[in-house]
Amino acid sequence: MTNDLLLLSEKYLWGFLKMVNAVFKIGFSIFALFTFHWSLVLASMFFAALMLTAAEFFNKRLTKVTEDISLSNQKLISTLNDWLGGLYDLSWSQVTNKLWSIISPKATELEDSYIEEAKINSFVGEWSNIISNISTVSLTILASILYFNGLVPFGIVVNIGSFIFSIFTGLVTISNNIATHISGKPISKKYQEILYTVDNRRIEKNILLPNMSVKLCANNLSYRYKDKIIKYPDFNIKQGDKVALVGPSGVGKTTLINILSGELSDYSGEFTLNGQEIKDISLNSLHHLIGIVPQHSHLFRTTIAENVLLFDETLEDKLPDALNEVNLSAVVGNLQHGIDTVVGPNDEKLSGGELQRISLARALIRNKEFLIIDEGTSALDESNARDIVRRLLNKKSITLLMITHTSDRKLLSEFDQIIQLS
Repeated sequence: MTNDLLLLSEKYLWGFLKMVNAVFKIGFSIFALFTFHWSLVLASMFFAALMLTAAEFFNKRLTKVTEDISLSNQKLISTLNDWLGGLYDLSWSQVTNKLWSIISPKATELEDSYIEEAKINSFVGEWSNIISNISTVSLTILASILYFNGLVPFGIVVNIGSFIFSIFTGLVTISNNIATHISGKPISKKYQEILYTVDNRRIEKNILLPNMSVKLCANNLSYRYKDKIIKYPDFNIKQGDKVALVGPSGVGKTTLINILSGELSDYSGEFTLNGQEIKDISLNSLHHLIGIVPQHSHLFRTTIAENVLLFDETLEDKLPDALNEVNLSAVVGNLQHGIDTVVGPNDEKLSGGELQRISLARALIRNKEFLIIDEGTSALDESNARDIVRRLLNKKSITLLMITHTSDRKLLSEFDQIIQLS
């Protein structure tokens, strides 16, 4: 919408005002020429018509390219809204560097439209200048002939160039403002800056290798908000432990996940992962080790397969097992296009629980050593939720930290540890 409003403003508002000014300038000059000799006016009108006819011919192409710019911009913004809306999910899957391959074709299409517009405008300008130069020479010759025939004074021959200049600069202004040259470079540059901005937080800090065993320790851990302090119980989680984090809303469960994932680093107390303070570990290292399934994951407008793989074609062989682990194999198999079915946010082809399971499969297929699930089964029915959780509990290699509101005591008893927040 903003782009379209800018196009309208530049092309029709300011361009119109400039053309009105040019019309008054042309009208004054033609009136002056008429007082000298009518043939000068006829000749001027002929060349003016020639210039405006040429401009009108190019105007059709400019109108088409303006429509292309508007359409390309809408496509780019739609793609950006879709994929940047899931930047959190892409970050934890470590595929943000692939994002440009999705956005680039749309950005290139928009830039090409701007380049085409610039080419047409440049050609219009060159054509207008050629006609203007021919007109100047022709009218000067005509004025000279009139002088030698005693029809106009010599001063007209000398000053005819000034009147012609006023007329044809006005005509050039009109033809050039049929469409305003707007470069696509600044837009392209802006989006590239957004996409390629590197998060430099703790980038030079300690490196945590992804194949190290998990050992998480919290001691006197707390986090201060403006109006309250959240205090956590001391706990230790070792490799392979299955831990449930339970408690009512507002007691700090999501805050703990944000601290562990590196989003919040201004905590108090000790919170170490493999002997290193989490605030000192690089985000890249945390992303290597930890897989996270947020309560509200983003589903990209692409196929089910691509939503799980997220550009990593080396995982294709694991896709059937990942879908089976989250009880999606039968559901996807019943769709007309199977794993190639295109889905997206608020998609009606799948239920909320099924969309959530796609997000869960996205994390499981990457075999992270430490898996955090933030109410990642909240939209599932009780049977599916219990089945999927039990499968996770049986994965001995995975260290699992799961935020849950479940009241299923039998299921909770199968966890190695329960951290109760109150």
